Amino acid sequence: MKLQERDFEVLAALERWGVMGLGQVDGMLFHTEVSAEERARLFFNEVRRQDYWGRAYKRLSGLEKLGLVRIRRFPYSWPVYMVTIRGFDVLKRRGRTIFASPSQGVSDRLVRHEIAVVGVGLVMTKMLGLPVSTARQVWDFANRRGRTNQARQAMPDLLVEDASGLLHVVEVELTPKSRNRYPEIFSAHQRRIDLKARILYLVNWPGGVGQITTLAHRNESSAVFAAQLAEFRAALGRCPFTPSYSRNYMPFILPAKLAPAPEAPRVWEPAEVA
Repeated sequence: MKLQERDFEVLAALERWGVMGLGQVDGMLFHTEVSAEERARLFFNEVRRQDYWGRAYKRLSGLEKLGLVRIRRFPYSWPVYMVTIRGFDVLKRRGRTIFASPSQGVSDRLVRHEIAVVGVGLVMTKMLGLPVSTARQVWDFANRRGRTNQARQAMPDLLVEDASGLLHVVEVELTPKSRNRYPEIFSAHQRRIDLKARILYLVNWPGGVGQITTLAHRNESSAVFAAQLAEFRAALGRCPFTPSYSRNYMPFILPAKLAPAPEAPRVWEPAEVA
């Protein structure tokens, strides 16, 4: 199999996002002319049987046979794809890598969360035209500047730059954390963002929006806004985020850009956590 430009695009996507599902690779690089709703389905990796007949699956299978991509299977979840060390080296020789080494993979416990984060990131970049940095990109920048391991506690799932140039924190929560952890996270994020920027939570459990905004209000974290992940997907990223201070702030909707998004926004450094 002779590598083509599309193969390098697949490898570059896997290197940047760390782990992706078949639907996500398909929606990002192959089925780009389908309806917005269909593309959102793919971005959130809702795979159908017929998706395994398409070009994305054939391309990934070919790259797997060459040892450039590996597939991991998890209980109760669709398989996911990652670039191998060999695939990373091929990409590096082309000068198309972002990181110094490939991702170490993902645990069984976190795979659903990581796929959801990629889905949110793809909606933001491909449908809203907003540049996004992944947690690994933010951490890589901080690590190269000698930040301590404690900074990981303030690492967002994503960092997004809206059409006005503001950098917002994005957290994707499939299940709630301990209530005692949120105040520390809210405070760490709020110390690092512009006064007009937002900490945007996308939650996936009933009552999650109210839970997050109530905890933020008690912690006096006015920058925290929350929305249901399902509503974000249904609105193709244009859903309103509920403020934690409803009397002082209107619901927030990410201002979209018309031009395609670059690979990442301006760099944002995580806070030190004592």
